[in-house]
Amino acid sequence: ISYDQSVDVLYLAHEDWQQRKLERRGDTSWSLVLYQPDDGPFTTGRTANVRLKPNATSGNTTLTAEASFFRPEHVGALFRLNHIRFNTSIVLAGDGVFTDPWRVSGIKETGTTSFNDRQFSYVTTGTWSGTVTMQRSIQGKEDGFNDYEYDNNNGDSDFTTNVTVTHEDDTDNNNIVSWHRLGFKTGEYTSGSITIAVTYEGYGAFGICRVTEYTSATQVSVEVLTPFTDTGYTDSWVEGAWSDNRGWPSAVGFFDGRLFWAGSDKFWGSESNDFEAFNLETEGDAGSIQRSIATGGAVSTARWILGLQRLLFGTDMSEISARSSSFDEPLTPTNITLKPTATNGVAPASPVRTDSTGIYIDLSGQDILEIKYNVDAQDYVATNLTRLHEELNESLNPALFDDGFVETAIQRRPENYIWVLRNDGMACAILYDAGEDTRGIFKLSTGRDNGLDDDRPLDRIVSIISLRASGEDEVYCAVERTVSDGAGGSEQNYHIEKFAPHSAALTRTYDSDAQDVVVKNGLYMADSYITTTATGMQSQTISGLDHLVGRVVIVIGQVVDGAYGPTGTEYTVNASGQITLTDVMTGTILIGLPYYGYYKSAKLAFAAQGGTALLQRKRIDQIGLALIDTHPDAIRIGHSFTEADMDELPRIGEDGVEVDPEANFTRSIETGMFPFPGNWDTDSRLHLLVRPGYSATLSALVTGVETKEKPS
Repeated sequence: ISYDQSVDVLYLAHEDWQQRKLERRGDTSWSLVLYQPDDGPFTTGRTANVRLKPNATSGNTTLTAEASFFRPEHVGALFRLNHIRFNTSIVLAGDGVFTDPWRVSGIKETGTTSFNDRQFSYVTTGTWSGTVTMQRSIQGKEDGFNDYEYDNNNGDSDFTTNVTVTHEDDTDNNNIVSWHRLGFKTGEYTSGSITIAVTYEGYGAFGICRVTEYTSATQVSVEVLTPFTDTGYTDSWVEGAWSDNRGWPSAVGFFDGRLFWAGSDKFWGSESNDFEAFNLETEGDAGSIQRSIATGGAVSTARWILGLQRLLFGTDMSEISARSSSFDEPLTPTNITLKPTATNGVAPASPVRTDSTGIYIDLSGQDILEIKYNVDAQDYVATNLTRLHEELNESLNPALFDDGFVETAIQRRPENYIWVLRNDGMACAILYDAGEDTRGIFKLSTGRDNGLDDDRPLDRIVSIISLRASGEDEVYCAVERTVSDGAGGSEQNYHIEKFAPHSAALTRTYDSDAQDVVVKNGLYMADSYITTTATGMQSQTISGLDHLVGRVVIVIGQVVDGAYGPTGTEYTVNASGQITLTDVMTGTILIGLPYYGYYKSAKLAFAAQGGTALLQRKRIDQIGLALIDTHPDAIRIGHSFTEADMDELPRIGEDGVEVDPEANFTRSIETGMFPFPGNWDTDSRLHLLVRPGYSATLSALVTGVETKEKPS
């Protein structure tokens, strides 16, 4: 689904469905409604060689084709019919109601070639009581109406009984464009209903209707949105550009005060500051913009619309920039041109915008691209952000990775995170700063019950979104979790889960004795957790874990007469959604799924006497770490992630004092260089593991490398 938002309305597009609007009406009041403009857009010409006619000029009526044309998929489609004369019958009953105005123009000529372009006629019928008045405007059809003679033979402007009139007008009005109407002024209607049938050969106009029901190949029911001027057949008609018959837009986006839709190889921009107006009769620069995306080659299918300094269209064939004649000029119906800026093609997933840069998924679904303005090219240029990170495509569940990356989101606080979701449920985060041209990438998954023994997650993140907030942005996930079905098997359930903020990884308290801030391990260091209060009693039963039946969970909190943090005990949630604590705990505690943090260094290629060590046998023989607010038990180090190959950090701090295992480091600490039992290999690397339930921040590391150089 492609989407974009304006204040409290979210506009949604999908090529298989009519557009929707998700409207927020209050904190707990929402509505999902169809997006239904009443004035277009339309095809550029009629879509079949057949004539159409409405059965009435207004209200609910039928639309008839002289040959088979209609299909059930036409329900919901617009039709616009042009007629060359005004020949309509209107029923009036009530104060302040008038006929639709008709436009009178031309001249009256007398003499040997007598003719009258301004002549019109009307007949009234019905049983009614009141006063009907003729009015005329020379300003337009919307306002400026004043009383005018209903019959030029007597000069009166109103009548109280049925009449048959041929209005001749006169030569004083030659070349004046005027609008006429008949009806009851306020206070001059008494009862009944009057039918007024007007005929004027000098005025034709279009009417618009929407199909409400399919009857047959030659007839459909319609509601008239803009009254027709005749009920005869016409071959001057066009069909709505959007319907189940012609297809729906597949992309939506805002730019320059317009709402743009794109589908297949076309796009439509609403009138300026009117998101549901597509009337091509609107003159001037504010009018609707409607044209083809085609820039040569095969037909493109629009996948997204992105408004940066220019309007960008992402299609399955290329990335296209829409520009005006000058960089700062707005796009208008007569000032717009389209040029391809890249030919990667894009996946059907909405992009994200960070300042003046866009981030999106390429057509293959395997790469994340950045598109930003390039001064040298004088246009937008696409760059592959993942070209050096092939491991992002190494799926833990290859059967689910056929579609690659499927969704993007952006988190702006506390840092720029570009979240990109893979189809197998793994999320990739790009720490991104376009201004400094820096980026880092890591992967995140949830539900690895067996930790180091099995990297395959039981659970999947199926959607991710970030919402702006006053402090840290709020990141939400839709998660599919595998739980016990109570009969020896498993089943999937789904939750909306929210990331804890960064600050929740630590607990900072003021120690009055030390007169300093003390940092302790944070509480919110598990997935899909609940919090509750521990009573300080032995064998306390904790309920409320029905969403994790059969899963292994950890407990974090204060153990009575013990450390604050994870207890080190794993529990399996029983069929009743409960666990029974073996640790005696007090205060607020957290119960949730454990997760691990993994770091693997890049391939080491330090300079050596014999040249680069890239392909030489080597080992890491010492390392040094710069840590911030890190629990002493948090980190394990080794030459692989196999548990037997991993060691604890030294318990001696930089000042030579043994580290207290029941407290976090306060502020920061540098371990100094210490021995590392690395293995001899041409690809010797450092592996670092953060254990479940512990907070750790690694700001820098240094490695010492010993090489066995081959003779030159």
